[in-house]
Amino acid sequence: MPLHGENSVASRLSILTFNWHEPYICLLAKTNHHFDVAEPLIHTVPRRWNKAARPKPQNVRTVSVSKAQESLANKKYDLVLCHNPQDIKAVARFATPAIMLFHNKLTTELAIGGNSVKRNKYLADIKPLLERADAFVFVSESKLADWGFDDGLVIKHGIDPNDFYSYGGSDCTILRVGNLIRGRNMMLGADTQDEIARGFKISVIGSNRFIKNSGPAKSFENLKSLYASHRVYLNVTLAPYEDGYNLSMLEA
Repeated sequence: MPLHGENSVASRLSILTFNWHEPYICLLAKTNHHFDVAEPLIHTVPRRWNKAARPKPQNVRTVSVSKAQESLANKKYDLVLCHNPQDIKAVARFATPAIMLFHNKLTTELAIGGNSVKRNKYLADIKPLLERADAFVFVSESKLADWGFDDGLVIKHGIDPNDFYSYGGSDCTILRVGNLIRGRNMMLGADTQDEIARGFKISVIGSNRFIKNSGPAKSFENLKSLYASHRVYLNVTLAPYEDGYNLSMLEA
């Protein structure tokens, strides 16, 4: 696809994306391109970069959506990476090439919403937005198959082992990492986790207001120390809504 902007001749691209997934964006930052990360609005409040989840890499800058759109109008970006239809909508009127990245199965997203919207209607509603994308990228083959598109590139999750500490296992406790585990029981297996871990000491790390004594890690360094010190990591990602693994399991 043709590239726009002042960096199009150089190997280092100027890329716009949106702040939905700090760990994933930090992995992208390892490509050494420059990333502007627009902070999307959630009920009129910008979703700020969560420094406790990940420190912001030097080649990542946060901007407002309006500032990002101004830069798009001035052809400052080579590429836009969108994570959902809301992102595509924000950039639809600009000519910069856009990639639509799919983190989840459509089946899962509809189930989380109580299946209040039918699959065919949802796809029909977002079709004009998806047509704006120059390419579709999926994080697994099963997610590509679930959306049912004729084409798409699969780029699986990956982590750099050098970012993490060596395993110690000194804490005889089961570790579980995830956000909204109860609310996403069908994909993250909260009930199954309870059955597996019954009678054992367990730590739950993440934003989970319905799980007692749980809470987010204080920092990325804290999270890495938890991975290293806990005796066992418990992953319960259930078919047909998930792949059986996710980024947290790879980190562990």
